[in-house]
Amino acid sequence: MSYIVRTGSLAGTPELKTAQSWRIYTRAGVIVNDSQRDEHGTWSDVGTQRYNVTVFGDTARELIATAKSSGNVRILFAGSITTRQYQRADGSQGTSQDVIADEIGVSLTGQSISVERHSDDSKR
Repeated sequence: MSYIVRTGSLAGTPELKTAQSWRIYTRAGVIVNDSQRDEHGTWSDVGTQRYNVTVFGDTARELIATAKSSGNVRILFAGSITTRQYQRADGSQGTSQDVIADEIGVSLTGQSISVERHSDDSKR
């Protein structure tokens, strides 16, 4: 298993779900646009990748609340990544990048964010 740290934008507002063990979670689509600088210092886009980022518990609730209040914000995520192949409805092959995040946060780059601290941080 590999570990990844990336920054990208939410693809939409994720939904709260419940696993069979009654553990709540959400799976957020995150779009990452990669760019590369050439030998002349010029930046160019080299591709776009979608990641399916899963978070659990209160973190899932907070991510959904942030998406609802702020839209497709730029976030940072870190966690274990797995890549899997699947067959699309049209018969073509697809690749899914699935991340179980152990850290997720809002990026301060290019956006203004307000943070509200919970009154009982001893449980976090």
